[in-house]
Order: sequence, then structure tokens, then C-alpha cells
Amino acid sequence: MDINLSGSFDKANGENYSHIDLRHGKNTAGSDMFQNRYNPSSSLNYKYEASAMYNYSNAKQNPLRVIALYSYSKHYSSGNYKQYRLDRFSEWSGDTYPLGALPSTTDSLQQCLDYQNSYRSIATSDIHKVDIKVIKHFTLLGKQMNICLQPVLRVQTDKLDYTRGEVDTTTMRSTIVLEPYVRLGFDDFGLSYHMSYSEPSLVRMLDIVDDNNPLVVRYGNPNLKRTLRHSVNLDRSWWKREISRDIRLIARYNFIENAVAEAMVYDPQTGIRTYRPENIDGNWDAGAAFHFTQALDKEQRFFLTTKTDASFANSVDYLSLADAVESTRSEVRNLVLTENLALNYKWKSYSIGLRADVRYTNATSPRTDFTTINVADFNYGVNAQLNLPWNFSFSTDLTMYSRRGYEDRTMNSNDLVWNARLTNASLLHGNLIFTLDGFDILGQLSTVRRTLNAQGRTETWYNTVPRYAMLHIVYRLNIEPKKRK
Repeated sequence: MDINLSGSFDKANGENYSHIDLRHGKNTAGSDMFQNRYNPSSSLNYKYEASAMYNYSNAKQNPLRVIALYSYSKHYSSGNYKQYRLDRFSEWSGDTYPLGALPSTTDSLQQCLDYQNSYRSIATSDIHKVDIKVIKHFTLLGKQMNICLQPVLRVQTDKLDYTRGEVDTTTMRSTIVLEPYVRLGFDDFGLSYHMSYSEPSLVRMLDIVDDNNPLVVRYGNPNLKRTLRHSVNLDRSWWKREISRDIRLIARYNFIENAVAEAMVYDPQTGIRTYRPENIDGNWDAGAAFHFTQALDKEQRFFLTTKTDASFANSVDYLSLADAVESTRSEVRNLVLTENLALNYKWKSYSIGLRADVRYTNATSPRTDFTTINVADFNYGVNAQLNLPWNFSFSTDLTMYSRRGYEDRTMNSNDLVWNARLTNASLLHGNLIFTLDGFDILGQLSTVRRTLNAQGRTETWYNTVPRYAMLHIVYRLNIEPKKRK
């Protein structure tokens, strides 16, 4: 029997100052605006969990194992966010005052409080979970077989106290769900099924409007339903120890009911996007993977590894323009093929490897405004690790990252990335370790990265530190238990 207690706590306070200067072109209908903002915020979060597990198994030829787990967890989260529009204060109109300046009196500050985008929130969740896992081994047709049944009962109570603008509400939700898992398998074969639920956030179910970003307006939806996910997995493996051959075949299928999509309406005249969460059906994906590893020589120094994966996903979302009567169902079908190939040589404490990876994506849609996407991301390179005198070790990798087929020419790039690490563990009997890392030594990576999501839209991510060096100093403390007399 195991008894576990765990918890976490964090508290934060912050202040943010910002200027938003929005200007439309001559042919757009939107009006220009300037906002001078001051945003103080505070948050408090904690959670704790207590669980007890009982583990039973017998030692018979066809053993039975039962693992019973009960857990209780408490989650608490509170937040207080205020937005002051300093530009609404008569003496502060325009951009006369610099960023970070505030009125001298509290009364003056209260006159420009943006109630619509200021909120106070207290959310709590009490979760009881009963998890019973039964594993039975038996012999069938001369082979060892096992079956695993794992029903999980979850009883959850959520409560939300929320104030924003004219909304001042307390809402509660009680959930009782059974999430089963079953697996049937032999030593080298397995077939499993899992069903799971997820509840929409209570905040997203409130009838509120968030226009904190003048170009992005978000609405709540009180009619959101819980999401149901079905997962089926199959795996088959072959292993031949004398020649270090490992073959594995994996197949998977996932189907989602009542997925939550962000229905988006775009106004090309003003550039404003309006979002509202909606339930939608039709999201599913399926795939298969083949993994193969083989030693190429008798001494088993050379190893060849290949991983091939094929997946097909049907992604459904909502999308429309401002003059449309309602949101349009957007269905995009993504075919993704990947291949990872590696050749490694290892002798004593030295190793060197070659690798090449390729990922091909084909995205199509019945939408008339959708352009078929055929793109390829591939990379190839070399890596090495070796030991040096005086307890130094050195590892490095050099990789060329390439992308082709993107309509945006800036995404068709070649980036040569060189990373290296030097480690020394010669002090205090090897317990004091110094490590020097160098990432992107050649400085080829850009601070802007563009990717495609499942709907074929281009998203931009910002990496603030693409090139750096870092020194690690680690002290390893090992305390051996006292020997029993």
C-alpha cells in the first residue's frame, strides 16, 4: 500500500504599461485609435492531492494483479486584473505623457477604469477519482496472453466566482464520468481502447465580451458541451536478440466528439477578428508507424535505425467573413509522411552518427478559397561524442535544416545549425560538474519562425534567444543509507 501527498503554491503580482497605436488605411472603414494602458494584476494558485493505492498480485502460473487507487485533489486559482485607459482621462488624452507615467491621485485613476476588460476571478475544483486496474495473465493456444481492464470513475465539482463589467456571477458544475481503458495483448502484440472526457472552462461558458485587443474580440458561449475522445491503438513487435534486431509496427485511430473550435469571423474592412467557442464534430485522425533497428556487424558497433510514419487527419473548424450570415464549416485534410534515418557507430566511449529526417505535408480542402499545400521539411547532419584527457568530454552536432514548397518565400529557407557541449567532472571525485553549452554557434537561426497549423494557416512564433552560450555548475550529492546490523 502506498500513500502519497503532494502540493504546490504560487503567488504573483505584476504591472504592465502599454501604448496601442492603431491606424487604418485610406480604403478601410475602421477608425484610428490610440490607447495608453496601465494594467496591475495579481494571482494566487495552489493545489494539493492525497492518494492511497493498494497493489495486490499472486504468484500463480497465470497471475492476477489488482491495483486500486483513490485520490482527492483540490485546485484553487484566483486572479485580479484591472485595465486603466489613461487616454480616457481628460488631462491625459493623446500621447502627451510617456509610457509608465500615472496620474498623481487614486481618484483620477479610477475615472479611467475600463470595467469591460477588468475582472476578478476565483475558481475552485474538487476532484475525487477511483481508478481500479485489473491485469489477468492466462495461456491461450500455447501463448501467454494478458487482459487489462481499467475503469476510472471521476467525480468533479467546479465553482467559479467571476466579475467583469456588468457580469457578476457565481456558477457551479458537477461532473460524474466513467473513463474506461481496456487492453488485450500477448508478449509481442497489443490492442487497446480508451475513452476520455474533457470539460470546457467555466470562464469560456460565461456570456461575456473581451475586446482587450482592439483587433481581436472574444465572446463566451454558455452552450458549450463536454468533449469526448475515443482512442484505439495497436502495436506489434519482433525482437531477435542475437543480431540486435528490433522491429515494431504501430497503428492508431482517434475520434473526437464535440470538439471545441474557435469560430472566427473576419472583417476585412477593419481587420477585426471575432472569436466564439463552438462545439463541432468531424475531427478524427489515423496513422501507422514502422520502426526498425538492426546491428550491421558482428561486433555490434554499427547500428541502422529507421522510423517511418504516415498519418491522415481531418481537421474541422469554423471560418467566415463579416458579411456572412453565419460561420462556414472549414474542413482541411492533412496527409503527413515522415522518415527518420540514422546510422550510428559506437566504440568504447566514442560515438559518431549520421542522420536524415524528412517530413512531407499535403493539405487539401473542399473549400473554394483554399489553395492545396504541398511542402517538405527536411534536415540532415552529423553528431559525435568523445572523451578527452583530464576528464573532459565533448559532444557536438551539425545539422542543415531546409524547407521547400511554401507559398511564402521567406519560409523556403536553409539554416545550418551547430551546437556543442564541453563537460568536465574532475573535481571532488567527479561530483562537481562543469558544462559549457553553445547553441547555434554560427548564428544562422532567425528570431521569427513560421509554421502551418492543421487548418493550413500560417502562424508566427517568436524565439527570444536563438543563439546563446550557457555555463552549468552541478554538484552531485549522494548519501548512502546506513547498513542495517
